[in-house]
Amino acid sequence: MRWIQDHPFVVTTVVLAAVVAHAVAAAFWSPLDIWHPLVEMEPDGVGVLYLGLAGLSAAIAGFAGVIVIFGLEGHSRKFLTFRVAAGNSLRANWMSVVLSSFASAAIALVATVLAFLGRGTIGPWLFELSAFLIFHSAARLTWLLSALMRVVASEDEAQARENNKRSLDSLFAQRKVS
Repeated sequence: MRWIQDHPFVVTTVVLAAVVAHAVAAAFWSPLDIWHPLVEMEPDGVGVLYLGLAGLSAAIAGFAGVIVIFGLEGHSRKFLTFRVAAGNSLRANWMSVVLSSFASAAIALVATVLAFLGRGTIGPWLFELSAFLIFHSAARLTWLLSALMRVVASEDEAQARENNKRSLDSLFAQRKVS
């Protein structure tokens, strides 16, 4: 599992290869062509589906930006330690979630344009690729957010401990008698 977390671009390449393999296999064995109904749809109908995915991808790209900025803006010792310890893996994941989201949106838009140009046979496969890219990005974003939340929780616990410290004098101080 850790290897998958550390190599997001390999996972993206596997997703691309899986979609291409699915498309090639479906060309030779029609039961695998689950997208054939989309090819037969009117461009208006299928275009709405593709644009919906493009919109979702854009929204997730925005969320990816928020998560990356959240991770970059932490100036505490714990955030610094987290970023240094995570190193290249963290940077690769941040880039992956942003690039996968943007790629998903762009691919969905290309599928929409192709549908309206009457070249809709490749559109469903672009839709599949776009969907898998955005699912990959969303899963990785959820994992990154969870990791950042653990850093914040650790920082909050340390701050609470610091705030609750008392000096020995205050523990053994005598009450003043009035």
